[in-house]
Amino acid sequence: MDRPTENRGIRTGKHEKGRRKAGHILEQATGVLTREGYNRFSLRQVANAAGVTLGNVQYYFPTKSDLVEAMLGHVLTGYIDEFNRLMAEVEGRPEEQLAALIAALHSVSQEQLPITLVAAGLPQLVGRT
Repeated sequence: MDRPTENRGIRTGKHEKGRRKAGHILEQATGVLTREGYNRFSLRQVANAAGVTLGNVQYYFPTKSDLVEAMLGHVLTGYIDEFNRLMAEVEGRPEEQLAALIAALHSVSQEQLPITLVAAGLPQLVGRT
């Protein structure tokens, strides 16, 4: 799911290399959040996991809130893409399409599930570092 993120203070780079770096940081941040939980999640841990400097992480994601918001957008965009793919593939009655969607949601990877659960508290998290 390497796609650009268009959030307020977040930079994704003007070139493909920068977009790949931001995507790599997002992927590593997902793992850190899964292991550590939100309260113990830090930009420094993400930098260590991604093999980059803290300054590099902060270039793309200035704050913890920016990074979490970008991760949510990244994951949710993937869900939307998967939903659209499923609806294009599954022909038939709406009941069959719903069954396919439920099966897909049930198989959400364990890595993405914590990010999705954080989404419920995003309004309270934005603005906190």
